[in-house]
Amino acid sequence: MSNDLSARTGRANGPYGELVVTALRKLGVQHFVVSPGSRSTPLTLAVAELPESEVTVCVDERSAAFHALGRIKVSRRPVALVCTSGTAGAHYYPAVIEAREAGLPLVVLTADRPPELRHCHAGQTIDQVKLFGTYPVFQAELPLPEDDPVMLRQVRELCRRAVEAALGPFHGPVHLNCPFREPFFPTDGGERAGFPPELLNGLHPVRRAVSDLPVLPDLPEKTLILAGPRPWMDHASEWESLLELSWSRGFPILADGSNPLRYHGAECPHLIIHYDRIARDDALWDELAPEAVILRGEPPTSKVLRARLADLDVRGYQIGEGKPGINPIHGRIEWAGGSVAAFIERCRGNYGHYGEHWARRDREFETRLSAALEEPHELFEGDVHRLLGKILPEDSPIFYASSLAIRDAEWFMPRRTVPLLPFSQRGANGIDGTLSLARGIAAGLGQPTFLVTGDLAFLHDANGLLGSHRDDPGVFVVLLNNRGGGIFDLLPVARQTPHFERFWGTPQEVDFRKWTEAHRGRHVLCDDLVSLEWAVEEWTGQGLMVAEIPVDRKASADLHRRYLKLG
Repeated sequence: MSNDLSARTGRANGPYGELVVTALRKLGVQHFVVSPGSRSTPLTLAVAELPESEVTVCVDERSAAFHALGRIKVSRRPVALVCTSGTAGAHYYPAVIEAREAGLPLVVLTADRPPELRHCHAGQTIDQVKLFGTYPVFQAELPLPEDDPVMLRQVRELCRRAVEAALGPFHGPVHLNCPFREPFFPTDGGERAGFPPELLNGLHPVRRAVSDLPVLPDLPEKTLILAGPRPWMDHASEWESLLELSWSRGFPILADGSNPLRYHGAECPHLIIHYDRIARDDALWDELAPEAVILRGEPPTSKVLRARLADLDVRGYQIGEGKPGINPIHGRIEWAGGSVAAFIERCRGNYGHYGEHWARRDREFETRLSAALEEPHELFEGDVHRLLGKILPEDSPIFYASSLAIRDAEWFMPRRTVPLLPFSQRGANGIDGTLSLARGIAAGLGQPTFLVTGDLAFLHDANGLLGSHRDDPGVFVVLLNNRGGGIFDLLPVARQTPHFERFWGTPQEVDFRKWTEAHRGRHVLCDDLVSLEWAVEEWTGQGLMVAEIPVDRKASADLHRRYLKLG
């Protein structure tokens, strides 16, 4: 590199990094999550000048990405990631997939080598252009830093386009690849200059795009409201609108375990929580089957319910944004825009008694389940969810890990009159980043957060515990340790092959006490519900608390089968 080019590069890198970071902030990005590295130095130096409350440092890129998703879920604003070049950005991939499938506005900034260092086996250099395939809703490579007004304007506009796409009608992750030449600082002894401040004139926070179609729904009396996992952008007004629709038309609301309506039983006489058990009963389903559905976001987690609705080829309306074509029931579903409030203004009608019929059957199942759980049996996951539903303080954030935890929330979490704030990861439904996402929720909300997880999801994100002892607010982990993949024991393959344990059961013998203490957290072994309740009451809300509940996997599978078939 010539001395002249080296000098120009050293002067240009700093203003370029500052422009990218400052423009994103002006456009509405409220937080930056940084993983240390060299090539990203110009971006990191700009981020380092921000208020401490706007920056999180995570050594592990995968943990950083899921921490960012947690913050997006609670702030309802875009969050940016910053990493160095090479395979560092590849560790963002699972979170980028989750962000696309869940419609989360994640802004990914990957530093990169300049063109002359690519395709020649330079260190920490891979092909980062379109690194995440088709998952970003927008992706571009920024120009190399130069002290040129036209280039700087291009950087500004690419940042604008990225945030507008992230918050567009079908929002999701965006990727800006940011190449840098060395040196990252001026080499002539002078101070690095800033970018012209007038470049930021006219930049303002991007508003989330909301589109509504002129659909005039004709809804029959037998219409179900499906309130699935909580969409990240939902405000309380959206839930209130669903309640209003249920009240005015008598429609039952089938509320997923990770939807806030599940915990507003006092406000909705037609709130249904045992729809999975009802759907398993042929006679009851024939009695209660709908003629239409209103789908808010994705349908509830219940696989049985989805199959029943698919068999009906049911018609209905999807309300929501972020991801087109949410129709796993393959019904005649029309998109009706993003606002529940706007939708209900167009579907006025007479009150019916359909919700009362569902509610009566729902109460019957609740009575049977409560009575069955009072009978002597081994401690299993359903008992833990029932207890948490009774003892968690009002408005407690609770994150259900993917796999069995979220399904048990749907099957066993009781109806509450005291609200909770539930979260889940139902975009791609993976167990990636479970601990990191929970910590992101706690940090973003500024509230101590509960995480309910199995042992394998916990272990899959082991690096997500790094630095957790310093968290304030912290995370209380309810660790359901069945020493393997408990959900697989519920599958038909568990009884069909002698190779089940090796290839599906995934047994493990980890000492979680030592694991927790290695991260300077507090561990409590809870052999019964009394000790778990005590641990919840004693927690200060700071740092890492792991309450481990041992569960016999085989006995648990038998209990699940028994309680899911209550007749």
